[in-house]
Amino acid sequence: METLRYTIEDYDTVRVINLNGNISNATKNELARMVHGLAAKGNVIINLKGVEMVTSSGINTLMKLSVDCRQKGKRLLLLGVKDGVRRMIDVLDYHDYFIVVDSVEEGQRKLDHYL
Repeated sequence: METLRYTIEDYDTVRVINLNGNISNATKNELARMVHGLAAKGNVIINLKGVEMVTSSGINTLMKLSVDCRQKGKRLLLLGVKDGVRRMIDVLDYHDYFIVVDSVEEGQRKLDHYL
């Protein structure tokens, strides 16, 4: 069975989930539980640098999590987005759902703008 490995870092205004593994149908519920738990306390950055593959189910899960966070007055940001995921975002025209950042610091600055 596929699992996601992760660590969580806590910053002043955001929690960062550093993921390793795949985001797919097999791991989407685990990711959703994690994000919902952290988003109850604040904004979340998902660090995808260690993610090997994001399936179509995975990208849809990320989109739904972003919408869930917004409905709660929080934001979900993506860090370390690889070319394949960027292409999926382009093809699916999901740009409105994601705030993509290159560092935690950039994420914190963007949160000041979006909130």
